[in-house]
Amino acid sequence: MRPLSRPVQALITWTVILPLVLIVSAVTAPLTAEWPDPLRTALTITVVVPLAVFWGVPTLAKAVQRRRGVSRDVVNAACSAPLSVADSSEQGR
Repeated sequence: MRPLSRPVQALITWTVILPLVLIVSAVTAPLTAEWPDPLRTALTITVVVPLAVFWGVPTLAKAVQRRRGVSRDVVNAACSAPLSVADSSEQGR
């Protein structure tokens, strides 16, 4: 399976993060109206980053790969779990 190009990866990341930031900011705004901006931003980042990294970006990347004609089994096998540090060091041997 050919990996996604860097521009496509960047577009996928932006496409996931922008709506998440807007939604989380809108939902938390009434609760954090009196908070200083850095603290509100920290809360938004704390919610958005894990959602984007563990759910949004992988889901959209898989959809893009499937749209490119790569079979679901190949995409799921390639995107199922990232390599751990131990796995990646053993592959270099």
